[in-house]
Amino acid sequence: MQPRGLGRPKDLKKRQAILEAAKNLFLTLGYEGSSMDAIAQNAGVSKLTVYNHFHDKTQLFSAAIEMVCEQRLPKKYYEIGPDSDIEDVLHRLGFAFLNMLYSKEAMELMRLMSSLVTTNVELVHLFYQSGPARTQQNMQNFFEQVRILQLLEIENSQQCAELFLTLLTDCNYDRAIWQIIDLPTAEQLEITLRQRLQIFLKLYPKI
Repeated sequence: MQPRGLGRPKDLKKRQAILEAAKNLFLTLGYEGSSMDAIAQNAGVSKLTVYNHFHDKTQLFSAAIEMVCEQRLPKKYYEIGPDSDIEDVLHRLGFAFLNMLYSKEAMELMRLMSSLVTTNVELVHLFYQSGPARTQQNMQNFFEQVRILQLLEIENSQQCAELFLTLLTDCNYDRAIWQIIDLPTAEQLEITLRQRLQIFLKLYPKI
């Protein structure tokens, strides 16, 4: 079933309300504990309206994950042109990624998915495809444009993107996931980012 009438502002507003309600319930009650009835009630719409936009709860979950990623790391951060200051673009992209990575929403989602690995691996795979895999693909597409524009010495855009993400996702991420340490401050993220970018640009220097 395809979403119907999504071009109308009223429908777009309802769709957004459904996604926000779904996200909040998934984070507080878990996937199994969040019913379509509860999502409809929290969104202020009818259950039929929810099904008019989303075929089932699985599709709604996937869309909610995509929404979180797009809100935290919108397309503007991937924009690059021949006259772009590549270091400035990498800094803005990297900082936005770190803010998404360490956001309360992302932390709670990762903890939720970790708890479901042995009981609902299909949902975990869906989360991966809707969130982390999409981000990785966006990064790869970004670095492919950087390669084409000859802004950095890049031979393989996939390897470049994976290294960029690996450098930013350091050991503190695991510690934060398991609440061993507090979430880093903006200042701490800035320090981490500058250190990692120095390493990255040594491996992929400017042309």
